[in-house]
Amino acid sequence: MIRIFLELKKPNLAEITLNSAAKFFATNELTSYYRELINEVVNEIENRNSKEADTISKFSIPETDEEPEPEPLRYEVETDELELDENDSTDEIELEYNSESEDTIDGSYHNIEPDSTDESPEQISEEKQVKPVDIAPHGGEIITAGMAIIYARQGNTPKAIEIFSKLIEKEPEKKRVMKNHLITQEQISTSLMSSKKIVLVRYDRIGDVVLTLPMAEVLKGSGDCELFFLGRDYTRVLAEASPYIDGFINWDELKDLSPFAISQKLKKFNFDEVYVVSPGFKITLSLFLAGIKKRTGIGYRWYSFLFNNKVFEHRKTAQKNELEYNLSMLEWQGEYHFPSNFFAGIPKFDRFQPDKTKVVTIIHPGSGGSAADLPLETFRELTSKLCKDGRFDVYLTGSREEIGKCEVVKGDSDARIFAGELSLTELISFIKEGDLFISNSTGPLHIAAAAGSFTVGFYPWVVQCSVERWGPYTDRKLIFKPEIGCSDCTLKQCARLECMKSINSENIFAAIDKKIIEIKNGNENETSNF
Repeated sequence: MIRIFLELKKPNLAEITLNSAAKFFATNELTSYYRELINEVVNEIENRNSKEADTISKFSIPETDEEPEPEPLRYEVETDELELDENDSTDEIELEYNSESEDTIDGSYHNIEPDSTDESPEQISEEKQVKPVDIAPHGGEIITAGMAIIYARQGNTPKAIEIFSKLIEKEPEKKRVMKNHLITQEQISTSLMSSKKIVLVRYDRIGDVVLTLPMAEVLKGSGDCELFFLGRDYTRVLAEASPYIDGFINWDELKDLSPFAISQKLKKFNFDEVYVVSPGFKITLSLFLAGIKKRTGIGYRWYSFLFNNKVFEHRKTAQKNELEYNLSMLEWQGEYHFPSNFFAGIPKFDRFQPDKTKVVTIIHPGSGGSAADLPLETFRELTSKLCKDGRFDVYLTGSREEIGKCEVVKGDSDARIFAGELSLTELISFIKEGDLFISNSTGPLHIAAAAGSFTVGFYPWVVQCSVERWGPYTDRKLIFKPEIGCSDCTLKQCARLECMKSINSENIFAAIDKKIIEIKNGNENETSNF
């Protein structure tokens, strides 16, 4: 709103708004920044007043010490410009202040009222004092600008742009005066988007979070916004490593509270939008009670009535990758590729330097138990073949509970075991150093795909665990499935028939050998010593 008043050359109103809003700013630097903008407009008006008083008198500052008596504010736009859509209701437009706490704002709007603790316009130093401007002829434009902002905060950006466009094109004189400050539709859209605060909700495991974070990149690319991630504490590293996430909310600190208590904590963030990627009644009710205006979630749950933006897709049919399902919540279409800075916040691995003359290979034999795994014996055979080949520098990773599995896989090979020794941050940084990552369907496999490593994964025929939905989202991969036929497969049936035993280590090694140039250099057409 401060910027709108400055665009309309109303620095005195901008100053009052700043004094009222200053307590909501996180830093004094931001307050100083807006004061500098106000002073620039004041100087601009004073300079223009001395040079162009006759030409643009309606924008000039009175030269006398007497304060003119302003006319009442009035609308200057046609009534159809301010009409609400049929589906809009007045209670959605109303600005509300929650009197329960000075720090809590109901909904997503701040009331613009002078605060008694703030510096009033009369207390501003003489050099900052702005003489009153005759705002009467343009009161309607100011009110209309506020309406545009409200429409934008509701998510109705097209309506906001329509009103704003009419506002700045209404009078030729104003257009001439504002020639260097006109707001284009693109700038309006970006400006309106910048006021949004959005939260992504995904409080499950590592792989799920990796496949959800592309939503943050797309949202940031659609317009400037402040973006938070609500997830489990142990996945915080992933969110904070993303250059597109501005803040993290720890679900582990909220999950044992009542929905009302959770809503009160979330309300303090003043979120405008939420995308619930992890469905759940408790969090959905909490977000509803928090008064978040736009709530996006799946439309097939019994509690889906709590969402006002429903997505109707059955993920259990595995028609596409989980990452693509997530992006569908944003109505995003097209091909996605992980950017090189996806884990920008992860420091470089410095525990030791892998042998870069070889194919740095990481084998992760464990999993979270959500899918059928390749037998440890097959992993052991593959590890032995890679180590004996001489072109591979092999490491085994896993949790502290998976040290025993890694010892079985190592056998008598010279592979090095790092199970239980690396934090999640170190594991990500180590994976970024690697060329080849081999594992079951598990979170670190998705980290490797996002980091640009060549991936090798093992998947059963079970639909709910299928590679179509949970495979690594990359073209640089090899996928192996059981070599026996199966229909209507379930995890119990897969375990009973020991389907994963049919995947042969010889075939895995042969396929890797054929791709070794691409694995090491990233391009299979390049020449290499391999």
